Amino acid sequence: MGHAVWLPNFTPTRIDHLPFLHRLLQTFCELDICCTITGTYPSYIAGVLTSYYNSTPYIGGLHIARTSSSILDNFYRKADTCVIGTFQFRIVERQEYKAFPDFSNYEITFEDVTLAFSVTIIDVSTFNGEPVSCGSRSNINLSEFIWEYMCPFAVKTYSIVCVPLNTPTVLYLQRHRPASDGWESLVLCDDCLKEIISILQPMVGNCTLDPSCRCNVCLRQPPSLRNLACHTVFHYTFNLSQFTLTDRTFYHQYLYAVESQTVSEENLVPDTVYTLASLKCWFVLDKRCDNSKRFHRDCVSPSERHCYTTYMMYFEDAEEAIASLCDDTDVCWSNFCTRPLFKTSDCLFYSPTHM
Repeated sequence: MGHAVWLPNFTPTRIDHLPFLHRLLQTFCELDICCTITGTYPSYIAGVLTSYYNSTPYIGGLHIARTSSSILDNFYRKADTCVIGTFQFRIVERQEYKAFPDFSNYEITFEDVTLAFSVTIIDVSTFNGEPVSCGSRSNINLSEFIWEYMCPFAVKTYSIVCVPLNTPTVLYLQRHRPASDGWESLVLCDDCLKEIISILQPMVGNCTLDPSCRCNVCLRQPPSLRNLACHTVFHYTFNLSQFTLTDRTFYHQYLYAVESQTVSEENLVPDTVYTLASLKCWFVLDKRCDNSKRFHRDCVSPSERHCYTTYMMYFEDAEEAIASLCDDTDVCWSNFCTRPLFKTSDCLFYSPTHM
C-alpha cells in the first residue's frame, strides 16, 4: 500500500519576487540539482518577519548540495560568472567561514530582473564514508539539514523547495515547530546569540525582548498534533535505517532507535566504545546541586558556582554500553539540552573547549 506523508507547509502572505524564485528552483529541479531557499526571506513571505535583509537585498540563503555534477563546477571554483539554465550568476563578494567555506554573495539575473542571493555549497557527496546520490529528490531532506544545523532560531525554520512530482512542483515548507522556541538556541554561545538577535530583531517589527512580549518570535506556539505526527514519521520511522549516534543526537531520539530493535549495535555506540571500550564525557557541574546536574559549557552561563571536569566510563561490550546510555541519563546526557556529554568522531569541533 505504501506510505503517505503530509508535510507541514505554509501559505505565502506576500508575493515579492515569487515568480522569479519559482523559475529558479524549477530550473535546478529540471537539472536534478539539490537546493533549497531558507533564511529570512521565506519567513518574510510567511508573515513571521516584517522585512528581510534590506541593507543588502539578499533574498535568502540558496543552499546547493555539492555533488559530482559538472554543471556546478563554476560554483565550486567560485568563478566570477556562471550560467545555469537561463539564469546568470555573478559573484559580488567572497566570504570565508571555517564551517562553510563555500559561501559567496551573488547577483542572479533572469530576463530583466536581477536579485542578490547568498549562496552556500554544502558537501553531502558522502555519508559515513560512502558515496551517495543527491539530486532534486533530496530537496526536502536538505531543508531539514539546514534547519537542524544552520538555522539556530525557530523564526527561520521556513523554506521554499521544488520537488520532481509529475511536474516540478514548488512547496512552501515549515518545520514542525515554527515560531515556538523563542530566542533560545542550543548551539550558539552568548556573544553569537546577542549578535544574531541584534540582526534579526528589526525584522520582527514589534519585538521588545521583554518577558511579556507577544511578537511572532517571543510568543511560544505549541505544535499541532498533525505536525508532530508528521515529524515523527519523517524523522524517526523513515530514517531509522540511517541512524547513527552523534553529538547532536537527543536522548529521546536515541531511545527511540534502541527500542525499535532495527538499528545495529555499531550505530548505537560511539566509536570509542569499539576501539577503546571506553567513553569520555566533558561537562560543567553546578556545585550547588551536589554534582547531580551536568551540562555542556554552552548550556549555562559560566560562574563561580560552575566547574569544568571529565568522567571516564568503561564497558565490557557494546551491549553494556547501550544499556548504560539508556539508563544513566544524568551521567551521559546533558540535563539541559539532552544531547550527549561525550564526543563522536564526526563532530565539527572535536575539542572539549566547544562543549
